[in-house]
Amino acid sequence: MICIIRNLNAASYTSYINTSLNGKLAVPVAPQMVMYAQLEHIAGVASDSGHNGVSMSKIRILNTLIHNLTEMKQNAVMPEDTTTLTETQVEALINEYEKQITTTLSQTKANPYVLQGGAPPPSGSLFSIAS
Repeated sequence: MICIIRNLNAASYTSYINTSLNGKLAVPVAPQMVMYAQLEHIAGVASDSGHNGVSMSKIRILNTLIHNLTEMKQNAVMPEDTTTLTETQVEALINEYEKQITTTLSQTKANPYVLQGGAPPPSGSLFSIAS
């Protein structure tokens, strides 16, 4: 039995979202759930009559996702500067890459399927009999 069919496309939820409450995301909820839907990043507003609004579990998940994203943005670690290689390190990298290239080229001369994933193509059948 199918109870509800909904579009799962992200664009279908744009009518639910309104960003006008002090930087919080305003999400419609059932009128009796408005006071429980006031979270750190989300403010629940009463939905129109005839609409249920968004469930509290989805609101909590969304609030947690927003919180984790803002924490990741604030605590972003800058990568180390890798441009300060010494001459010996550069030479070692060049030699390693040259060795890898020559090994790959010698393998492709012996087996042309190496660059396509390493396995030869499966032998095909002309027809299949199924009972």
